[in-house]
Amino acid sequence: MNTYLETENLILRQYSEADVNALTSLNNDPDILHWIPYLQRDRNKIKEDILRYISYYKKYAGYGTWATIEKSSSDFIGWFMFLPFGELPYFNPEFGDAEDIELGFYFTKATWGKGYATEGSRAIISNGFSKLGTQRVMGTALSKNKASIRVMEKVGMRLDSKFIYQELESWGIPAQEVVIYGLNRDTYQKSL
Repeated sequence: MNTYLETENLILRQYSEADVNALTSLNNDPDILHWIPYLQRDRNKIKEDILRYISYYKKYAGYGTWATIEKSSSDFIGWFMFLPFGELPYFNPEFGDAEDIELGFYFTKATWGKGYATEGSRAIISNGFSKLGTQRVMGTALSKNKASIRVMEKVGMRLDSKFIYQELESWGIPAQEVVIYGLNRDTYQKSL
């Protein structure tokens, strides 16, 4: 197992092709799809996504997408991302610089409310600013996703902007408001 980070309750490790079933199950959970309706659900496409995630480990030292394991159960419970915004298919220079690092996360409903998103996000952001030379972290969420917004606020991110995500319509989903939160390295260091 190629561990990226460990926290008190979590192991963030590199994906492998063996994770396709776990990620397919996670991405097809109706509770998660309510908040992230554009997730890839097709098993073959998810396998392609995992191969792309694996390629990030070579392309970006210290950045990528990680399978999240709950230490107490050893179960696969979710997903973290910490990647250059310009790498992502929905990159738009109106909403951030290509060099900004986007933080993303989602977890099984059984683990909601345990603080795992905050715990893992803090560790990832700290690692980014202290070891990777990250200059700015940003995150996005549907404006109705108050839990994800609260996590971003708890880790020190602040609202930068809002926009209507029209591209959702290309997936058969009504356009919705999205919020962008950000945290600069200088602001983070002053908060320590």
